Amino acid sequence: MYAQGEKAGAFYQVEFGGVRIYRQLADGRRQISVFHLAGETFGFEADTTHHFFAEAINATGVRVIRFATGANISRWRNCYFVDFSNVLESFFGKVALWHQFS
Repeated sequence: MYAQGEKAGAFYQVEFGGVRIYRQLADGRRQISVFHLAGETFGFEADTTHHFFAEAINATGVRVIRFATGANISRWRNCYFVDFSNVLESFFGKVALWHQFS
């Protein structure tokens, strides 16, 4: 999917399978942050680069939604919470993005 340090310009929805989000530590170990399964969305960054790695953990299909060329996401950088529900509904219909909070 993407690597730590790569430019962020898209977000992703898992169609089937699973994705592991992790950080590579200096000693070579992986620090796993979260697993995303079918229906979940990931890849949002508060910066212009990815701070984690994302990789498939089995046979996985992922829908990639790219930001418009020249889209300015830097204005969101200092926000504590950005409500993407309206943006995502236009692509996916209603989805439970943050089901752990419902």
